[in-house]
Amino acid sequence: MSSGKKLQIKVKSRAVPQLTPQLVEPPVPGASPTQQKPVAVSSPKLNGELDFSIIMDGKTLAGLMGAIKALAIESTLKIEPAGMKLRAIDPAGLAILNMDIPNNYTSIFREYQCARPQSVSIGLESFMIPVDAESRTEGKIELWKKKSENFVRVSLLKEVQNTKVRFSDWQIEQTTPIIDVWRVKLPEIRTDVSLTVRTEELAKRVSSYQSVGGQFTIEVDKTQISLKTRTDVLRGTVTYTPAMAKQFKVWDTFSGKFDLNFELKYTAALLVSGSGFSEWLTLHLGKDQNLRIEYFTSMGVIEQFQARKPVLMGAI
Repeated sequence: MSSGKKLQIKVKSRAVPQLTPQLVEPPVPGASPTQQKPVAVSSPKLNGELDFSIIMDGKTLAGLMGAIKALAIESTLKIEPAGMKLRAIDPAGLAILNMDIPNNYTSIFREYQCARPQSVSIGLESFMIPVDAESRTEGKIELWKKKSENFVRVSLLKEVQNTKVRFSDWQIEQTTPIIDVWRVKLPEIRTDVSLTVRTEELAKRVSSYQSVGGQFTIEVDKTQISLKTRTDVLRGTVTYTPAMAKQFKVWDTFSGKFDLNFELKYTAALLVSGSGFSEWLTLHLGKDQNLRIEYFTSMGVIEQFQARKPVLMGAI
């Protein structure tokens, strides 16, 4: 990937994300949102009024979305009866995140109901404000949407006398995405060599490179993988051998040695923040100059695709 390549796109007009905290009952003077009189959730069924209602573990959701926010400014969720799909693309179109979370993943979903499949586009800056605020409390977070409304609601949910009640209600306006990320074809990765290591260990090493900036080079041969960065005045190298990794696998397609070149800030952004929710990751490397990183989490696998050219090109 050449560092001189620029992604030229037409930016469509988009709505400015508006975040309006709205209490479910008239506020009591001097009280915080969680001190308001709560409103009971009428029924665990959607009763024809809601498109979806998803109850999640707040801290798990905050960790996941916070990591994604390090790479992208916007995320698009596909909410379907079978589960939730997530995609996000960095502003330069050099990296894409992809994740499928089945509705029976109890590590994040406490209840999952969807009456109408749909895509929801949200600005991550706006979304993280209520998620961060409510994840600090002892309760669950509900992501829900009424059929009659275009915005998505985020609420703190608690059990009071065996009844679920909403203690707060944040309304997040949907954004008009620059591009339909579901039309983006994920880069094809031909794996010649794969490396599985602890996320935190690799993140600590790569984080020291972030202040250097510039290009990030991965040199691969049958005996080791070297991660390198350099500027006019500084060079750094981290080397992994089979004995240093949980898994070092070489495919029959491998021959000789090759280099992969990427923009450091996009490769490192999710890697560094992802160490908070992923214990292990696998780098899939190939001579096609594309890179796939799998983050293994309690919610499933998050895939980060780092392409040798902007991944948006075929979808504009």
